[in-house]
Parts: sequence; C-alpha cells; structure tokens
Amino acid sequence: MEVVNYRELPVQVEVRRNFPTASWELETQGSPGRYERHDKDTAQFTLELAPGERREFHYTVVLRHGTRAL
Repeated sequence: MEVVNYRELPVQVEVRRNFPTASWELETQGSPGRYERHDKDTAQFTLELAPGERREFHYTVVLRHGTRAL
C-alpha cells in the first residue's frame, strides 16, 4: 500500500481494510504506523505523514474460514 500526503501540512491518515471473515491475523512489513482491529472484520492503520511525504508498506493477511476458524 502506498500513502502520499500532497498537502503542505502534516496530516494523520486512517486507512481501513475489511476482510470477509472475523477470524484473521495480520502481519506488517515496512512502516505502517499504528495498526489495530477496528471491529471484528476490519483492520485500521493510522499514519502520521509530514508535508509531501510518501510512505509504502506491505501487509499479509491470514483468513480463517469454516468450523476450525478461531
């Protein structure tokens, strides 16, 4: 994921990603800022970006479906 601040002011950016199940695990690579579970099927990343800053980060999601999902 790439996030860019085109403004001339520092900003706080929130990015939410929904998943098709409530059983998921997330692993980040790079500098995603803060990440938290927003609700049962949503991850929220919160980033502080300086004026003109461009930040890229990657994440891997493991989704669990079925009767063994925990």
